[in-house]
Amino acid sequence: MISLNETLDLTGPAPVDQPAFEALDKIQRVASTSLLKVIEQLEDQLARLFRTILQSRAVDTKGLYAADYGNHMERLGLLDDAGRWVGVVKLRNRLVHDYPIDPATQLSRLKQAHEAAPFLRETAERTLAFLNDRNLP
Repeated sequence: MISLNETLDLTGPAPVDQPAFEALDKIQRVASTSLLKVIEQLEDQLARLFRTILQSRAVDTKGLYAADYGNHMERLGLLDDAGRWVGVVKLRNRLVHDYPIDPATQLSRLKQAHEAAPFLRETAERTLAFLNDRNLP
């Protein structure tokens, strides 16, 4: 989470429009690219932890979708909103598989990453607390 916090510090607030996006300085542009990668990786790490948590509880994870994981994690208190988790999973998939060239789509992705960051941070903190409370590594 250090990486997430540092990257957000470097990017500053999300640009509100295309001119603000184009006015980002060099550090903010590089940090914005980094933010997309950090969001992608944090979602992936949480998804792997969620699968492991369910498997440790003898839940058969074969064939489960993001919504299923979200519902399970919401019941365990790791998520406030299972639907929001599904949205973050979809964002991660777009970040991994689609590299937009046009600036409007790039701005949209950056805004989505900024919006997802607090949710992912809170989810990661809750998940770590859940594991620590149960003396799990």
